[in-house]
Amino acid sequence: MLRSKLLRAVTRRHNLVSVRHALALALLASIGGPAGCATAAVVGINGEADAGHADADVSTPAAFCKARAAAECSGAVVSSCKATSADACIAARVDACTKDLPQGTTFVAANAPACVAAIQAAYATATLHSSDLAAIDTACGPALFAGPKQARDACTVGSDGRSWDCDTSAGLTCIIPPSAPAGSTTGKCLAPHVMTAGQDCFSDEAAVCASGSYCDSIAKICKPAGIAGGSCQAGTNASCQSGNKCVGGGPFTPPTCKPMKAIGESCTAGSDCASGLCDKTSLSSTGNCVDPLSMTSIANSCNGFH
Repeated sequence: MLRSKLLRAVTRRHNLVSVRHALALALLASIGGPAGCATAAVVGINGEADAGHADADVSTPAAFCKARAAAECSGAVVSSCKATSADACIAARVDACTKDLPQGTTFVAANAPACVAAIQAAYATATLHSSDLAAIDTACGPALFAGPKQARDACTVGSDGRSWDCDTSAGLTCIIPPSAPAGSTTGKCLAPHVMTAGQDCFSDEAAVCASGSYCDSIAKICKPAGIAGGSCQAGTNASCQSGNKCVGGGPFTPPTCKPMKAIGESCTAGSDCASGLCDKTSLSSTGNCVDPLSMTSIANSCNGFH
């Protein structure tokens, strides 16, 4: 008799769990995206949106912005920035993403999951590292948006060193010839040929020196980037090792590699710092170079996350 009662109790519990499981699946199906796609965000235990997942729907620019926003608005970020709600944070980030979409380009959906994954990893703890920025810069750059221009078409590089003109899906990038005047921003869309130190970088219009080297306009070969205090090529920060910039170049100030600001030094923007991270409050025009940077409700880094 006791054995029979126990079996009936276990059966009822199993059936109850099965019903609950079925209801959960039905709920997920009702709020999901297109067939076969996961939603861009999953509601967490406290009702906050968890970070976007690699399998989120990123098939269109609008879907990508939703997935990116969900990844940025992790529970940690929503809490640290004291956002009104996860939904409010996501709405603000979707708006920012939509405004930043490069006009006249073609969205390359196949490259979007890597971008969302890089952002998810960066914003998981509301503490940003310089390595996070580098990963996002690589994954979410021009490879994600193919420009309309084809091989040997003229192109322009922006102040951030990026160009959205060339068809990156065809392997093209905007290459400024080494013979161009210092500070030139106009080049051609070409498939780069990477050259190492000591190789000719002038004869081939598509020649690009490997990372850590630059094209010397006098010797016309790739040379190793200079160390702090060493000489460099005026107007070419690539002629200095990472964490340095080339300054000077006048008749009395030969171009020299100068270290960018170190941790703890005063800054006005991330571009001042070797880490790329300048921690400022929302009401201050200056801050300090840091690595990592903690996102807090009064920090400039939380602007646009409320």
